[in-house]
Amino acid sequence: MPEGCDYSGTACHAEAYRRISLHNFTSLPPESKYMSVTFDPDNLRASLLPLNVIDPLSMHGQAYQRFYGLAGLGGEQGVRSWLGRLDVDGYEVVGQVWLPESPVATLFLFHGFYDHMGLYRHVVEWGLAQGFAVISCDLPGHGLSSGSRASIRDFSEYQTVLQRLLLEAEGLRLPQP
Repeated sequence: MPEGCDYSGTACHAEAYRRISLHNFTSLPPESKYMSVTFDPDNLRASLLPLNVIDPLSMHGQAYQRFYGLAGLGGEQGVRSWLGRLDVDGYEVVGQVWLPESPVATLFLFHGFYDHMGLYRHVVEWGLAQGFAVISCDLPGHGLSSGSRASIRDFSEYQTVLQRLLLEAEGLRLPQP
C-alpha cells in the first residue's frame, strides 16, 4: 500500500498532484467495487480527442468526473457531457461541455488562479437548471491542462484561451451566451 494513502473510500493524492487514485468508490459497478480506478491527468489529457468531437468518456474520464461530482449532472434533463482537448499556443488545454437537449443559452465557466474546473460543480448545476449549455476549461498550468503548475508567462495567454473556447462553442453550435 503506498505511503500516505487513505483507503477509507476517498482519495489518495501522490506524485506531486499528478496522480489521483480512487478506492472503493460507491458509484463504480459492483464488479469493480474493490478495484482501484486510477487516472493520471497527463495520460487522460493525451487520450482526449479535440473538444469539438463529442466522444463518450473513457473509464479514466468517468473516474475524473465521479471524483469531482461532475458525473450525471442534469440527469433527468438528458444532458450530454464530454471532455476534450484544445491546442492553444503550445498548451494542451482540457475543456468540458454539458449540453442539454434544448439549451436556451451558453454559460462560459472559468476558474480563478490556483483553481480548476472540477471545483465548480455547483455553478454547472445552476447553469443546467437554467437550461444553459455549459462550457468550461482548465486554464494552462491548472487542473488537467498542460503547463507549469499555477504559473503563466503572461495573463494575456488566458485571453487567448478564452477566444479559442468561444470559437469552439461556435463550432459546436452552442447557443449565444
